[in-house]
Amino acid sequence: YYLMKILSVNIDHVASLRSARKEKYPEPIKAAILVELAGADGITVHLREDRRHIREKDISQIKEIINIPLTVEVGLDTKRIEFLLDIKPHQITLVPEVTTEVTTTRGFNIKNEFNQIKPFIEKIKKADILVSLFIEPNKENCTLAKKIGADIVELNTNKLTHSTLPNNLTAYLKELEEVAKYAYSNGLKVHVGHGLDYSHIKFLKPIEVITGYSIGFSIITRSLYEGISRAVKDMLTLIKD
Repeated sequence: YYLMKILSVNIDHVASLRSARKEKYPEPIKAAILVELAGADGITVHLREDRRHIREKDISQIKEIINIPLTVEVGLDTKRIEFLLDIKPHQITLVPEVTTEVTTTRGFNIKNEFNQIKPFIEKIKKADILVSLFIEPNKENCTLAKKIGADIVELNTNKLTHSTLPNNLTAYLKELEEVAKYAYSNGLKVHVGHGLDYSHIKFLKPIEVITGYSIGFSIITRSLYEGISRAVKDMLTLIKD
């Protein structure tokens, strides 16, 4: 069987560049348009508590103009989620947040955070928005993600992106495949993300039940050299061919 692969491009770091200079540009909305024109299947942004990059105005503009699905990553925060329920993105991905982190450092271990997560999922589902949970890749998390009402699990690929030893990589990929197949067999869509670059796709593509790739930093940085259109098309070729 063949499951269609999709690429959702995270454009947070276009806004990071804007924040670094406290300017009005570069504008994430322009990057979103270019990403769509290059053929990507979706746009992803992360609305953080400190608004270090993406802001509410960016999300409103992007949702208004793009014709591909918008995914918004967000922590367990009532105010930000209420805003998103009004905006109605295609998908909300709940992630654990630490104020001091440079980037997301871990996925949920749902057993420890079940009661905190559940009311947010109920609100999102009631608004008829797809909900994904960014989780550490293990079967217990997948079981609980289904139980709590998630539509999608995004498996944290941090161990892949930081692996340097071949033996560790082989063991990790075997474990990841088992978890992904378990999640899929339990009715969850399976996505992956966190730190993925062009070199990692060959390891993940053989796991057929993984259908969604959330990738940003490597595409945005490559686009500085090659242009965003070429960067997105190259990633699409790796994922879809």
